[in-house]
Amino acid sequence: MKYAHGLAVEEYSWPVNGGESTNKYLKAFGFEIEIKKLSTNYYVLGAVWNSDKKKPDQSERFIANGFWQNGWTDKFLDIVNGVKIGDRVAIKSSFATRDRRSILRIKAIGTVYSNDNNGRNLKINWDNGFVPFDLEGCGSYRKTIHKVANEDIDTIFNYSDEAVKEDKISNLIIDDLELPARTRREINSINRDQGLVRDLKELYNNQCQICSITLKISNTISYSEVHHIRPLGYPHNGPDIHSNMIVVCPNCHVQLDFRETRLSKRTLNLKHSHNIDEIYINYHNSEENR
Repeated sequence: MKYAHGLAVEEYSWPVNGGESTNKYLKAFGFEIEIKKLSTNYYVLGAVWNSDKKKPDQSERFIANGFWQNGWTDKFLDIVNGVKIGDRVAIKSSFATRDRRSILRIKAIGTVYSNDNNGRNLKINWDNGFVPFDLEGCGSYRKTIHKVANEDIDTIFNYSDEAVKEDKISNLIIDDLELPARTRREINSINRDQGLVRDLKELYNNQCQICSITLKISNTISYSEVHHIRPLGYPHNGPDIHSNMIVVCPNCHVQLDFRETRLSKRTLNLKHSHNIDEIYINYHNSEENR
């Protein structure tokens, strides 16, 4: 800017330091200023400190205290400093199974809200109600901090609740038993808006709106599911919107799916900002739509 200023007015003193002051100066000369919106980057973060012999896995500490720390004082500092506010991150571990499958285990996902810029510390809002899951074929993410390739972002960061439950079943290892044969199936599923699901779970802090139970998986992690009152799929074709959704525990979810529970706004635990449309409740309760 100093050089350009000199060419324009033959004066090589540059009194402003960039940012908004520079923008105002350029506008005065007739330039149009385009603010570039920074795109979100995605990272996977290691949480095992080999230097801590008693408890090498720091995941629970990081999640409970809302941060992540680079265990190295001389490695990956520039990469950590490059993480921006708003970037999405996941705590991971990578390993190989006995049958040589490469596995990436995702333990938590969150959003960065502060970077100390010391190459080590990130402050993170971890997603509530997150359920850890395993991914096969992504075990190459082995570094302490690794930027996620574009083709892997959806697989890691937009993993559905249904897929988590299916993976938990399929990844059980039972010693000394002959496992049954497996059949590969291709399933077409509806792409739900995971942001809506996440926001609603956070609003209710994973507490069931029907029975008021909060299912605790550990001291720091709770679990809930989101039910569409008028189901999304054919033949119901319900909408994927908050007024058609409620947060429930797994037991109540099953009873809703089998229409064993009738719904009423009078008996539901409802926040002021969450307005359920009666038309969907009436649809659920109608005998014709069973």
